[in-house]
Formats: sequence, C-alpha cells, structure tokens
Amino acid sequence: MTVIVKLKFFFSVLLMCCLFFPLSQCTTSDKQDAEAQFEKVVEKQYVFKSSKEVGSWLNALALIAPFAMFFATRKSPTKIKTAAGFLLFSCAALYVIFSVTFWSEKILLGGYLAYASSISLVLLALIELWTSFRHYLKTKKS
Repeated sequence: MTVIVKLKFFFSVLLMCCLFFPLSQCTTSDKQDAEAQFEKVVEKQYVFKSSKEVGSWLNALALIAPFAMFFATRKSPTKIKTAAGFLLFSCAALYVIFSVTFWSEKILLGGYLAYASSISLVLLALIELWTSFRHYLKTKKS
C-alpha cells in the first residue's frame, strides 16, 4: 500500500503543476480591417484562464483537489470513503482536462502530462478502493 500512496502523491503534485502549463492550442482567424487579410492567431489553452471568471477558479480547484484530499485523508481510518472521495476528485480533474482540450487542434506537453496524471490517479483510486473493499469483506467474514 505504500507504493500506491507514493504514486498518488507524485501524480497529484504533477497534476497540480499542470495548472501552469498550456494544455492545448487552437488556431483562429482574426480580421483586423475590412481590407486586410485574415491573420492566423495561435491561442494556448490553460486551465486557469482569468481571475474574474468563477469557472476558471472551479477548474483550478478541480486540479488542486486530489492533492488537498491526499493530505487531508492521509491518516484517516476509513479507507473506503477516502478512496471513493479521491476517485471522485480525480474524475473531476479528468473531466476538466477533457473539457479544456476537447475542441483544440493540438494537445501540448502539459495536456499529455495532465491526462497521464489524472488517469493514473483514477486507476490508483480504483485499485485502492478495490483492495480496501476486499479487506473489509475479509474482516467482516471473520
């Protein structure tokens, strides 16, 4: 179980670091004047776009939540509830990353890191939930 805890810490830190990397990029056409040609503008997509938008704060919170949950439930005796909560927050982070990168033309390195870390956190939470539930059933039979 120690390996799972160390991996959860590593991937939650990596996921939190993805807040500062561009996840994807889009190319849009921008017309300056009526007579001018269209200019291609490359726009990089971040999770945290603006401090004035509530949705941007919620997206950033979804990427920070697995790291916060890791430290909040480190010494918790109820493993099934904490694993289910960790799974919920990891799925929320995966949803946010998917929503930021879905309509983009190109996924950048930050996007690949965010996908890898969030999918890894989901898998680790599922493994922890499965082992905790199996341990619970063994102790209940005894």
